[in-house]
Amino acid sequence: MAKYGPRKQPAAMAKLKGDYRPSRYKEEPIPEGLQFIKEVPPYPLSLNEEGQYLWDSILKSAIHLDGFIAVHDLFMFEQLCYIYQLICEAQRDIKKYGMFRLTEKKEAKASSFFRSYMELVKTYIVLCREFGLSPSSRDGIKIISKTEVYDPLAGFVL
Repeated sequence: MAKYGPRKQPAAMAKLKGDYRPSRYKEEPIPEGLQFIKEVPPYPLSLNEEGQYLWDSILKSAIHLDGFIAVHDLFMFEQLCYIYQLICEAQRDIKKYGMFRLTEKKEAKASSFFRSYMELVKTYIVLCREFGLSPSSRDGIKIISKTEVYDPLAGFVL
């Protein structure tokens, strides 16, 4: 049977609005043994300036969120930065050589640079979703934190 009514909002959003009720939300268990980054780690050797820029720009803001990126996630995050730098290289090649090429029959076909660029963009979008870097994926983010649950009405007295 279908469920009717509005979609349940995330607990973080309910806390911000001030209508959070603990009975409506399950507390997520904290995985044991995960270590979260507290400072920006050094760059992997595979990254050039563009990949390093993305590495810094995202991780510098992520270290302020407890439980956002674990040490185990850094390899996948390195792949995200590497794909980003490959996209930048593909964009330069498209600008230099063009997006289309002419065949022997004088038909316009997408160049190999453009086809590889499109595949890289698809991969980049998938990896962005994994880290909550797209608008739709940010709605489903659950940040693991060992801090207390914030109750906005804790000091309220009748």
